[in-house]
Amino acid sequence: MSSLADWEIAEGLVARPAARNQGAASLRRVRAWLLPVCAAGLLGLYAAGAWSLFDRYAWHSEDALKAATDAALDRAAAERGAAALDMVRTAAARDPSFADYAVGRALSAGLDRPSGAVPDFEAAARSFAQAAATPGPGQARASYELANLIVTGRVQGRTLGEAARLLERAADQQYRPAQYALGRLYELGQGVRQDIGRAAALYEKARNSIPDAALAMASLYRAGRIAPPSSRAVADQVDLALYLYRQRVERGSVGAMLALADLYSSGTWLTRDPGQALYWTERAANSGDGDARFRLAMLLRQADASPAAAQPDLARSNGLLTALVAEGDLRAVVELALAYRAGRGVDLDTDRATAMLRTAAARGSIDAMNALAQGYELGLGVRQDPRAALTWWRRAADAGSTSGAYALGLAYAAGDVVPGDARASYDWFRLAAQRGSSSAMVHVARALTRGIGVAPDPREATAWRVRAVEAGARQPDLMMLVARQYQRGEHVQHDDSAAFDWYLRAAQMGKLRAMLEVANAYAQGIGVRHDPRAALDWYRRASDLGSTQAVNRLGRAYAAGFGVPLDRRGAFRAFQQSARQGDPAGMFETGRAYAIGLGTPADPDLALAWWRRASDAGDNRAMTEVGQAYLRGFGVARDPAMAVRWFRRATEAGNGEGAYLLAMAHLSGVGVPQDREEGVRLLFRAWEQNYVRAKIELARLGRMPHPGAAGLRQH
Repeated sequence: MSSLADWEIAEGLVARPAARNQGAASLRRVRAWLLPVCAAGLLGLYAAGAWSLFDRYAWHSEDALKAATDAALDRAAAERGAAALDMVRTAAARDPSFADYAVGRALSAGLDRPSGAVPDFEAAARSFAQAAATPGPGQARASYELANLIVTGRVQGRTLGEAARLLERAADQQYRPAQYALGRLYELGQGVRQDIGRAAALYEKARNSIPDAALAMASLYRAGRIAPPSSRAVADQVDLALYLYRQRVERGSVGAMLALADLYSSGTWLTRDPGQALYWTERAANSGDGDARFRLAMLLRQADASPAAAQPDLARSNGLLTALVAEGDLRAVVELALAYRAGRGVDLDTDRATAMLRTAAARGSIDAMNALAQGYELGLGVRQDPRAALTWWRRAADAGSTSGAYALGLAYAAGDVVPGDARASYDWFRLAAQRGSSSAMVHVARALTRGIGVAPDPREATAWRVRAVEAGARQPDLMMLVARQYQRGEHVQHDDSAAFDWYLRAAQMGKLRAMLEVANAYAQGIGVRHDPRAALDWYRRASDLGSTQAVNRLGRAYAAGFGVPLDRRGAFRAFQQSARQGDPAGMFETGRAYAIGLGTPADPDLALAWWRRASDAGDNRAMTEVGQAYLRGFGVARDPAMAVRWFRRATEAGNGEGAYLLAMAHLSGVGVPQDREEGVRLLFRAWEQNYVRAKIELARLGRMPHPGAAGLRQH
């Protein structure tokens, strides 16, 4: 029973209103003897040694288990080895699911091995799987951790669908990190059907606890993929993430300090500030945490690490690395070895560098294996030897190296050092992609698109392209391809807002065609709110890069007062600029400006001259205008037969209006012998090209086709 009142009702004590007073008296009598009996019973249990059961379930809550486990993991990070695992297992031994979860965390962090050695992710996965199958406080956490290993490609033989199911179960148990991670899968369409609404709902649940969920919501708002509730929605989510990080900092979280350092370093959500990035990294390092000290050493190797120094602080960086080497940190061994190999902040000593790398590789350092492979490949500190390089790449890949798997994919694709093998190349690229390589993801997408070494699968290829850009592939052409697929609904669910998001990313990297797409989207309100000023801003950016199409759009905006004050002379100047750069559309618009006197005195002769130039350059609209000039005698002697020739030329070039005018000439016998059937045929052709007046004329003639007629589209 959930309360005393429930217990009373179940016992019938308050079931009958007429017996309420009697029930109340009975209740007082029950309470009078029940409390002493309960107290005596608890004392008896304690005396009998049964209190340990109550102790386990009442006093050692999930929070207590987590606190004890986290403390043990911190101690294990310093201890390392088999003793570290025993320490963690003992701390969480009160609950089987939490004990397996804790051991999995220790294994996935490599705490049973020297610092910098490759963790045994398969063993970690087995431990997490056992915890995920055991009811208890460790179940949701273990499900999340196992899913994370699958998504990041650290364990083999498991699918993204399985990861999604694990996260669903943990999310249903209200585990906030799982809700955020599941939201990412729904946003990207990995292992589940893409569903931005579902992703947003999951982020909403997690955002008050998980800073990354708040930033994910900000990203959806900023891209227009969900409607922001206010103009400050993005800023509010970023502020929430900062608040959560600072709360964690107050509790001494090194991870939160490093997360703040990353935010200031990347400049994605905050103004890039190397000084703040250094401040938060140093604060984390001052806690004595090895990862933070290593991060600080690497940050100091950057030129802009400190606002006060234009050069890297190699002396301090190498000092930190030397101290970490003395503590057995293999990452520091590798970085210091690379410093000796390049003479960066220390005396050049290639022999010492190679010896240090071999020692670290023998102790399981993937970074050392990668460095040795790269050295043999490029002849850095050793004699160049492609076969030795491939041997080291393979050792690194087998140990879990993403770079090693990618290098092997390239080797089998090239067929220089080893015989070419498309299937082997694809398999290695896919392994590297599963481990997070954006470059490998691009290769996987290309193979799946073209059927190189694998059966073609356009839908999966699209998913890999999306993952590649999300993983950091800075390829605007790739972004454009993904944008077009969302725009057309090719192998993905049609999503104009997603298309806009991808076009915007490419535009921000300077892709001219993407700038035009972004401008058009703002102008038409497709995938983003209608915003004439934003459209003009992007048209200007594109015109500055030489886009005559953008210049034309600016001219039309000035002519219509679209987002700017009406400026007919400005419109005419823009059209002329485009025309003089050889753009057929600019020539057409210049001709029209002379025809109607837009920003310049009307001049039929100049109008016709510009339309002829545009026609010769391939603009079929201009062909129609020349034809109408001959039909009306505008700037030229009236000549219906010549008009018909121009209408036919426009029709053959795909112009719907030209087909309509040619049809009307056949129906009326103007400039050509009257031919009703040919006229109707041409009207159908014009309608197929979406010319609305053709539909009206067909209706007037009583020749409208069946609504389901193939190939016909209506406005």
